[in-house]
Amino acid sequence: MYFQQHGLCHLSNGCWLYVAGDTVLGMPPDTDYVIAQNVRQAHLARDSALSTSEAVQILCRLLEKNQDILFPVWGFAIAGSLRSALSGVGMTTFPLLGIIGGQNFGKTTIAQRYLLLYDDNLNPDRYWGQFDASSTSAAIITQINDFRDQIVLVDDLAKSGSPTEQRKRQDLLASILRFAANDTGRAKMNEKKQIQRQICQTGIAFTGEFMFQNASDITRSILVPINQQMKGGQPDERTVAATVFYALIQWLLPQLDQKLEKLHQFLANVQVDSNPRLMKNGLLILWALGLFFQFAEEQGVITNKYHQKVIDRAKQALNRILDQQALQCERLTNENPKGNLSWYILYGHSHNLFPVATDQKSVNIKNCGLINNDTLYIRSSILLQYFQKHTPYHLSSDKEMNKQLKREGILGDTREHRSAHSKINGVRCLKLDIKLLQKKAHDYSC
Repeated sequence: MYFQQHGLCHLSNGCWLYVAGDTVLGMPPDTDYVIAQNVRQAHLARDSALSTSEAVQILCRLLEKNQDILFPVWGFAIAGSLRSALSGVGMTTFPLLGIIGGQNFGKTTIAQRYLLLYDDNLNPDRYWGQFDASSTSAAIITQINDFRDQIVLVDDLAKSGSPTEQRKRQDLLASILRFAANDTGRAKMNEKKQIQRQICQTGIAFTGEFMFQNASDITRSILVPINQQMKGGQPDERTVAATVFYALIQWLLPQLDQKLEKLHQFLANVQVDSNPRLMKNGLLILWALGLFFQFAEEQGVITNKYHQKVIDRAKQALNRILDQQALQCERLTNENPKGNLSWYILYGHSHNLFPVATDQKSVNIKNCGLINNDTLYIRSSILLQYFQKHTPYHLSSDKEMNKQLKREGILGDTREHRSAHSKINGVRCLKLDIKLLQKKAHDYSC
């Protein structure tokens, strides 16, 4: 047998095989096969000396430590590695995975350890499937075709001080996203003037510092936020993940048709709401995680009771992410504000869109607001971030925000309305009277 491409292979007898770089999983014993040179250049970075049960046990503990980040990332690693078999299951589009956070927060490290599970046999120090964001979209899309049923990482979409450069990076990502999400592919003229069809059968991930500014792009993605620097990880996490993946795929192949049918039914029962893409994206990742935890249970690593609890936690973690994306979509699709700044402050507080505590002694006022005696104490930077992320107001600075609040009569130069002159635990804050906010709030829909 001769294998020309990576990933799933459905034989005429109905059996599934999986070409994992330089090895074929599920191959009957004593069967001769040859793998194309460009395919066998990839090598799954597993540890053959590490037992499956031990690797699964370690991975379960790692996932537990950072559920909100690693549940969706690991679920995407599995789903993206089965991409070629998922085109007929009823997905609206196949999502991209975005890992979003500030500089040095560990975005690339997470992607390398849990998504890029293959080494490059010809370049031992290189992660197989990692591209720099400085590449052109045409170059990346052309190479994506060689990474069937693998994860490709477009790395380091950092913010730029130049609006033009920032726009280029956003356009690059949007172009890749539309290609990745579309099952129909696209046509390209090759060097021999022949039409070549390009179809994405790859799971595409990216790391970046900024969110999409288009609601349609957001619904085509799963955007995992990292809000602080990741700590405590080890390089061998990647080896553990690759070792588990090797065993998981072999367990899955004999029952893959059954699992795909279950996913198809899962998606067919989705009740259409305002964001069917987001809902299906979440169900896809939950299905993939379900495969892993069922495998873990059958290996005797976890109990059925733990299996059910961890799936519930995974569902909650995904819902938190997708709810934030839905709010971002709502903000971007609403061209006109629903109210003035006072209205949005009350709205944000009632919907928990910015953190607020009620205990002055324990509050970390640098990262959280404080409600005390019908007064909101909050740093202007937190409030500005809320307006920028969750409202249609494009406020560029604290100064602009405070100026607008003064116009509304919330802040001023009088003692009772003075801005940024209150201190909580030694930190300067805005002091906003709740009753005054209620009085000044203007709901534009009324």
